[in-house]
Amino acid sequence: MGTLRTFEAGRLPELAPMLREWIRANASYVKQCEDSDAPWWFNERAALSVVAAAAWLAGGIALEEYTAPKNRAGAKSGSTGELTRCDLFMSFRKKGRIGGNHNFICEAKIIWPELDSPKLAQRIHQGIDKVRRDARRTLNDGYSRKLGILLISPWVNRVGMDDWREHALRSVEVLKSLDGVAAAWFFAKRPLLWRGRGEYYPGSALVISPLRGR
Repeated sequence: MGTLRTFEAGRLPELAPMLREWIRANASYVKQCEDSDAPWWFNERAALSVVAAAAWLAGGIALEEYTAPKNRAGAKSGSTGELTRCDLFMSFRKKGRIGGNHNFICEAKIIWPELDSPKLAQRIHQGIDKVRRDARRTLNDGYSRKLGILLISPWVNRVGMDDWREHALRSVEVLKSLDGVAAAWFFAKRPLLWRGRGEYYPGSALVISPLRGR
């Protein structure tokens, strides 16, 4: 069915190096914490910091939570917007072009679905729709592409632990079926237990959806 640590860049081949480094960064974090901690079971900002780190490791640059104009929900197009925060800016040099860059303005959301839920695919699609709506509100600088980034942190309870790998592979098939996106996923060798909640978090996934136009 697939592997539990890989990526598919799809229509965003320029992000392939970053996706590869995102997998490595997750593995490095878990290893350094001796399987006692994971970046994907915290909040959106913590999980997105791994994406920013991956951008730097891939030879690009990244800036989190910077001031940027954004339209209010329901505002008419063409509005000047209000100053708020954009989740992430990334830039990568275009190969073979001096001074040319792939620039991306990114808005992100995180979801924590049950790994063995029959509604997992539905939760992912809803998350993608939500983050794309948020990305549309961010005003462009005129030379960057907009991306919606969905961070997925699935969990299972003790009962679901016996079949977690099978459910993880099914979730990978859901990610691979998504159209027009780049995706990456990383599952640890065994699910990590969040003792405070009594829940197991086996890994993380990343879905990046480009918006058309500027």
